[in-house]
Amino acid sequence: MVLPFDTHEIYISMERFDSEGGYTDFYKLNSDFTKISVEKIPMTTRDKPLIVLNESQFFSAKSFLINKQNPFQMSKDEAIIYYKIGFITKDELDNFIHT
Repeated sequence: MVLPFDTHEIYISMERFDSEGGYTDFYKLNSDFTKISVEKIPMTTRDKPLIVLNESQFFSAKSFLINKQNPFQMSKDEAIIYYKIGFITKDELDNFIHT
């Protein structure tokens, strides 16, 4: 997966839970994979196209994507990107790369 930082703004939605219930944090993702917290994700336009990566959608496919027996598994480079974004833990990344 190559993220098109040169043509799109990339945002992430991450669901969080605390004692009061669930909520979603939104971030703008920079090309160095640092995240800037934003209040909401803006609307996409022709002049300002967006890509939104949703953590919960990724989680539903994560076990499939990091399964070494899966012929459609993600690449090591993709796993590193998902780790930098925060969708894969360090343990999951290490296990995927070293097994």
